[in-house]
Order: sequence, then C-alpha cells, then structure tokens
Amino acid sequence: MYSRMMQLINATDSRYLTAAEQEQVLALCAAMPKRLQAAKLVEQHETELVNLALTEMKKRYTNFANLHDRAWEKGFRDMQLVLRYNVQGMLMDDLEMAADKLLYWLRTMVASAGMTPRFMRDTYTFLRDACRQKLPADAYQLLEPHLNRTIEVLADIPEPHKAAV
Repeated sequence: MYSRMMQLINATDSRYLTAAEQEQVLALCAAMPKRLQAAKLVEQHETELVNLALTEMKKRYTNFANLHDRAWEKGFRDMQLVLRYNVQGMLMDDLEMAADKLLYWLRTMVASAGMTPRFMRDTYTFLRDACRQKLPADAYQLLEPHLNRTIEVLADIPEPHKAAV
C-alpha cells in the first residue's frame, strides 16, 4: 500500500520538492474533487450496485445458497466491503490498497470455503459490470482499475478439491 503522494514525498526525503514534483502534487490534489464525487456516487448507489451483481450471481450459481449458511447475505457483506476498500484505493490513487488491507485475507477465506477461481471472477466481474452500468462514465473510469485489480487478486486461488459453489 503506497499511494502516489507517499511515493513522491518519500522520494524527496531530506530535501524540498522540485518544481516538477510540486506540479505532481498539485495534479494529485486537483484530481481529488473528482475522486471524492465518485466515492460519493458509489456510496449513494452501493446497495443497488451490490444487489445487481448478486442478482446475476443467483442466476448463475443456483445451488450456492444450499451449500452455505446465509450465503447471499454473506456475499452481500463481502461485496460491500470489497467495494468500500476499492473506493478507498481510488481516493488514494493506490491500486494495491484494497489488496493489502482486505483482498489477500479474503482470498484465503474464500479458498478455504471451497470457492473456485471462476466463481470469484464472476462475482467481482458482475460487480464491475454493475458499476459500469450505474455510475457516470467519469466516476467509473476512476474506479475501474481498482475493480480490475480486485478480480485479478480474488480469482487467483487454486481450484478446490471439492468445489462448494
């Protein structure tokens, strides 16, 4: 987890910012209102976004609820949390923030519960698709790299001996 701002400041340890570095800081700060607006939109539509993704999951994985206690409720909670961490990463312009804070841990949990790489890829692809569908293009573009990273990290699990999806 290392935001661009932190990288820049750490690179200037024990010296003042150069003119070029000052411009980079200003550019990062100038982008913050757009990032905050995108975060606000995700927050306002969070339930709808997660429910859209879950609707698609329920169509594709009809037996899932029979295999896990409170499957869809836990799925909602997990997707909501993942989306929130993606927004934090987007705000900080840190593509690894969600992975470092949540996704690597979550990946071990879902792997131990018998989830498949395809199931995880589908889950978070549906969430990404819901965001693309419901958010304005400029807000979605800020969030998209973080959603793509989520799919990449969470689908990187081994095939279980016995799938529970």
